[in-house]
This record gives sequence, C-alpha cells and structure tokens, in this order.
Amino acid sequence: MIPSKIQINEHIQLSPLRHDDADQIIHCLNNVHVSQWLTEVPYPYNVDDAKEFLSLNIDKDSPGDINWAIRDVSDHLLGIAGFKKVESGHKA
Repeated sequence: MIPSKIQINEHIQLSPLRHDDADQIIHCLNNVHVSQWLTEVPYPYNVDDAKEFLSLNIDKDSPGDINWAIRDVSDHLLGIAGFKKVESGHKA
C-alpha cells in the first residue's frame, strides 16, 4: 500500500499524483528549459499526454516503478520524482 503522504521537512512533502495535477504538469513541461533535460517526455506537452501519464500513475498499488508528486505545505505541485524498480543483482 502506498502512503498518502510522506513529510520530507516542514516545507516539502511527497504524495501520490492526482488528476487535478494535470494543468500544473502541462504548464511545467511546456517550458523548454525543463523539457530539454527529460528523455521520455514529449514536447510540446498537451492535455492528452498529461491524462495518459496520470492514468498510468494514479491508484497504482504494484511494487514497480512509481512517481511521487513533490508538494509544498499549501499542497501546490512543485515537481515529480520518479523511482524505477531495479532487479536484485542489477549492475549499472
């Protein structure tokens, strides 16, 4: 089970992504200074891209890859942190 929130410090928390994050995700990923550093994100980023990304990541209980929303204390989306499952014995 994925926790509903992980408090990092008094200013930052991690929480599951929500459908209402779409507008902020679209806004951030349509900034060329952000998207140029991301390998798996289309540019320009549109509503369909956000809906697909969120549908793959919301209510996911599997122990595989996971994406967390990074939020401030007012619950504003600041970014996303993704973690990929690596098999035991994997050597990078």
